[in-house]
Amino acid sequence: MNLYSKKLIRSINSHFDDFVLYSEESPISIFQTNNQKFASYISKISFAYRANLDEFRVQISKKNRENLLKQKLKNFSLVLAGYHSNSDSFTFWDSQLIALTEPLNRSLYTRQSICNVAKREGVSLYNYYDKKTDMETTAISLHSSKIHFYFIEESISTLHKPENAELFAEKHRNENFIK
Repeated sequence: MNLYSKKLIRSINSHFDDFVLYSEESPISIFQTNNQKFASYISKISFAYRANLDEFRVQISKKNRENLLKQKLKNFSLVLAGYHSNSDSFTFWDSQLIALTEPLNRSLYTRQSICNVAKREGVSLYNYYDKKTDMETTAISLHSSKIHFYFIEESISTLHKPENAELFAEKHRNENFIK
C-alpha cells in the first residue's frame, strides 16, 4: 500500500466504526464502510508538464483501469483519488472518467490553486468539461482532515455532477475544519 493509500485508509478507519479493509494491493485498495463497498485508486498528484503551470494530474495505467472496472462489475463504488502533499489534500474524480473511455492510460486533472484552497477552506471544486467523455464534471478536493465526508454521501456516482458537487461543498466548507 502506498503512503497516500495509508493516509486515506487511516482517516476513513478513524471516522467509521464499520470499516473493513479487504485488500491493499498498491495503488488499489478494496474496503467497505458506511454500508458501501469501495475500490479505490490513490496516487500522488504531480505537475502535468503543460504550459499552464497551475495544472496538475494523476495518471492511471491501463492495467489499473482494468482492475478497477472489474471491481465495478462486482458492485463496488469506484474511488479515484490523488494526494497533493503541499496542501495535505486529496482530490477525488468521477469514476465515469475511466469507465466511459478507451482502456488506455488516463490522466485526471486538477489545479494546484484548487488544492491550496482546500488546505485553507477544507473543500474546493474544479469544474471542467472532459473531452474524452463529453461531459461536465467536477473534481472535489478535500483537506485530509475532511476526506471522510466524501464517504458519507449516499451515492458518490452522482456527486461529481457540478450542481451536486456545489451542494456538497457548501455543506462541508469549513464544517468542523481544523488545520
